[in-house]
Amino acid sequence: MYHFIFVDDEDYIRELFQEIMDYREFGFELAASFSSAEQALAYIRQGNKVDAVLTDIRMGDLSGIELSEYIYADRPDIAVVIITGYGEFDYAQKAIRCNVFDYLLKPTSYTDLERLFAALKKALDEKKDDTQEEEEESYYVNMIQTLKDYIELNFAGEITLETISGEVGMNPAYLSRFFKQHTGSNFMEYLTAVRIKHAIRLLKDPTIKVYEISSMVGYKSTKHFYKIFKKNTGLTPSSYREKWEEQRNDTGNH
Repeated sequence: MYHFIFVDDEDYIRELFQEIMDYREFGFELAASFSSAEQALAYIRQGNKVDAVLTDIRMGDLSGIELSEYIYADRPDIAVVIITGYGEFDYAQKAIRCNVFDYLLKPTSYTDLERLFAALKKALDEKKDDTQEEEEESYYVNMIQTLKDYIELNFAGEITLETISGEVGMNPAYLSRFFKQHTGSNFMEYLTAVRIKHAIRLLKDPTIKVYEISSMVGYKSTKHFYKIFKKNTGLTPSSYREKWEEQRNDTGNH
């Protein structure tokens, strides 16, 4: 249910808007009505739930246009509808600068309100869907980064789908699908790539034995490390080290 407030300095107009229709049929609830823009603005700034504001233009010290400007600056998520008389149409165009959702011409009919609230609900529903999509996308990005960070910090240990799923609170099978969907690689492929990356870095240090590197990047079996390394680079660890040292020496001699 969306909540809207109504602002008009004429008592009978406010009473009319309270009784003219059942707003709940359109997915709205009239949360409050005010006789001044100042009161409405204070209500919004108190943190009350407000999805839309219907306001007259000419009211006391603070006009409906000025109220729209404040709302647009503070709460651009709120949809504002300006209510104006026929002679004020040009004046109401200033509301465009405040991103006003729509305007109603006085006298306002039931049909006008039906049209307005149907359009308002559609717009707010779409905005809600967009917000949910953005929140979901943000969640996915953050979760993938969390998983990558965990792998980067723990690749040398016994890291499995089960261990990492326990860390992030996901079912292992779901985590496997989730990771593949959002990275293009399955979990083991990514873990292997990280381990090979660090193995290559360590192989450039001739003081570290290959079997030590195997253990340092998470492989208990040196034989298995050789197999995985060659599968991913086309060279054995020893051959990679020799080739790198040759290239380094050639570069140093030129």
